[in-house]
Amino acid sequence: MAFALMAAALVALVAAGLAQALWREEPAESRRDEGQAWRAQLDALRRDRARGLLSPAAALQARRRLARRMLAGDRVTGPNATPAAARWLALGLIAAGLLAGVGLYLHIGAPGMADRPMAERLAAAQRLYDSRPDQAEAEAMAAQMRPVPAPAGHDLALIEALRATVAGRPGDLRGLGLLARSEAALGQYSRAEAAQRALIAARGSAGDHAGLGEIEVAAAGGLVTAEAEAAFTEALRLAPRNGSALYHLGLMWAQNDRPDLAFALWRRFPGDAPADSPWLATVRRDIGALAAAAGVPDYRPSPETDPAPVADRPETAP
Repeated sequence: MAFALMAAALVALVAAGLAQALWREEPAESRRDEGQAWRAQLDALRRDRARGLLSPAAALQARRRLARRMLAGDRVTGPNATPAAARWLALGLIAAGLLAGVGLYLHIGAPGMADRPMAERLAAAQRLYDSRPDQAEAEAMAAQMRPVPAPAGHDLALIEALRATVAGRPGDLRGLGLLARSEAALGQYSRAEAAQRALIAARGSAGDHAGLGEIEVAAAGGLVTAEAEAAFTEALRLAPRNGSALYHLGLMWAQNDRPDLAFALWRRFPGDAPADSPWLATVRRDIGALAAAAGVPDYRPSPETDPAPVADRPETAP
């Protein structure tokens, strides 16, 4: 509120100054003194001519120079230098500009919002981050909003056969990965997590850890929980350019009101990521808005390192 009052007072002072400048006229006394000065110069010119100090041609030339100076001064300082119609038009434009500014602020601003120092905003973001529900709680809340559909008879027969096959071959990496993806596609997230953890125990690649995080995010309805964060962090440790980990960890910070940290991760998203990467389109679409929220309004992605739009990348430009 204090800012709004200060801004209103400043705008009023500026408007008053402009109006005063438009409506100000030269005082009559000043114009009268100037006229007396011109008459005195003419009288002096006549006396010099009468005494023979100036020839007729020189006196005529001097009178012409004096007349030109008088006309030039009248155009600059005359009482009608700014016509009344022009003054009213200028005042109308000033008023319209002020009203437009107030309307824009009321439309996109927050007049009633109190000041929030950076330290307070960071503390609030930290509280939001620390108070995230754990995986089990997030999954329970997501399940209430999105009931898990019962698989159709054909799908149920296929998944049952896959479960039996993987159970008979616990070290089958391909089978474990296929089972985890199939269970997740059917909404059986607990079974999907179990299969993915078995895959991590058998191989433990960056992609395996990122896959676990993806399943946990899907089960939590899109929320990146602490458990999913741990999975993505491990994936990023093993592969610093892992696109899934960069995307989801950035998403986590965006969910917790830290666009600065989110932008720092998203801008590391590989510029040469495959075109069919499931996160590339989202990063390209939203990174500009995320950069602006992070305090980098003039961000321009680098074609070599950042997720620039396809048309901006040399290898795809026409």
